[in-house]
Amino acid sequence: MEALPEQQKMGKLLPCCSVCGQVPAQGIHGGLKLKNFFICRECEWAILTAEVGSPDYETLMDKLRKMVKA
Repeated sequence: MEALPEQQKMGKLLPCCSVCGQVPAQGIHGGLKLKNFFICRECEWAILTAEVGSPDYETLMDKLRKMVKA
């Protein structure tokens, strides 16, 4: 059986960003919940400031499309 992170042992469930896969240092206050997904502030900012047509924009949009289809 795999070991649980310390936060889960203490009864705390921390959100994991659906875009980058990281847990924000601020926990649930470090991002926003969109449908059944959580997006951290850093990824939210990356989405908002990405230039249309750039490789970063296309990567972010692909991830968002996959989230919506799931």
